[in-house]
Amino acid sequence: MSIKTKIKRLAIIGVGLIGGSFGVSLRYRGAVEEIVGYGRNIKNLGLAKELGLIDRWTTNIDEAVSHADIVLIATPVGAMPAVFDLMKDAIAPECIITDVGSVKQVITEAFKNSFLDQNVHFIPGHPIAGREVSGPAAADGDLFVGKTVILTPEQNTDVDAISRVQELWQLVGSKVICMSPERHDRLLALTSHLPHVMAYTLVNLLKDEEDQQQDTLNFAAGGFYDLSRIASSDPIMWRDICLTNNNEIVSRLESYQNSLSHMIDILEAKDGAALEKLFNRARETRERIKQLNKH
Repeated sequence: MSIKTKIKRLAIIGVGLIGGSFGVSLRYRGAVEEIVGYGRNIKNLGLAKELGLIDRWTTNIDEAVSHADIVLIATPVGAMPAVFDLMKDAIAPECIITDVGSVKQVITEAFKNSFLDQNVHFIPGHPIAGREVSGPAAADGDLFVGKTVILTPEQNTDVDAISRVQELWQLVGSKVICMSPERHDRLLALTSHLPHVMAYTLVNLLKDEEDQQQDTLNFAAGGFYDLSRIASSDPIMWRDICLTNNNEIVSRLESYQNSLSHMIDILEAKDGAALEKLFNRARETRERIKQLNKH
């Protein structure tokens, strides 16, 4: 697939795993002339340039976004409202702004509060392609191949701007789906946010036990290790996600709490048939998920 209109200047705000991977993915495919990286960590920015993720970097956000035709915001979601405020006076008319945050309703409202009637286009996005590692050294030009990207534009968003962002994600190998910000936040609370909260909680439960029995961590292999892998994810990023989508996450936690209570009842009753039924239902659903992820 080739791009219809080459990007003259792409500004990436936050050149880590996702931002860096997006930039280098487009570079590999000849879709961009210049990539400018912005951030506060000079060491990381220097590494990003050394790795070829960006052409140049700056710690001045006005310099980064001025004359850019597309701006990708890849900071933690808690920082995005401040980023909008910082860059709003330097954004060129008709610029397309998109993001990669895991929460959409709060970010959409923050954009509208910052930009008001400015003639720019915001196409919120979320690539379902994260890893438990972070930083520019983790960037991968094929990170998005075969992955799903969710776009959540509002109904009055410019159709051409939506198509442009959709084209970029398809170019790097992603399948693009559009939905409302509300549906996104509720869905991702179940499929992404809840599992991360569970993983962090499970590992902390183990740590509490380890404080009492010093050799406990030696036995955290196999299933525990697999289930808790995502507890290695960036704590700041996940703090922000949980705080900005807290209502949906609490709702999902309450549902999970009810499921745990049901499991306790079954175990206390020693109801083998009920256990087997639940386990088989979960196993069958897990197999369906595996098949879906092969495509």
